[in-house]
Amino acid sequence: MTLPNLPTIPADKLGHFFYGSIITSIIMCMTHIVWLSLGVCAAVAFLKEFSDWLANYKAQKQGLPPPHGVELMDAVATIGGGVVVILSYLI
Repeated sequence: MTLPNLPTIPADKLGHFFYGSIITSIIMCMTHIVWLSLGVCAAVAFLKEFSDWLANYKAQKQGLPPPHGVELMDAVATIGGGVVVILSYLI
């Protein structure tokens, strides 16, 4: 009997998920405000992607290759980690 091939999650997305859960956990412990915690997580996620985009822009102006990938799914993975923390808090 062979098992089906399961999809794998890239390490980059797992890292974003982990850090999103950590950020949300810290804010939840400090404030106990669900929407503030998730909002901070989302803000950090999008600021991280913006800083990656800015670093790429500066590198390209200097004729260097872009040092970072900028993906919406990275921000989604970060927020996903926060959502899991919020859902576990609400249960």
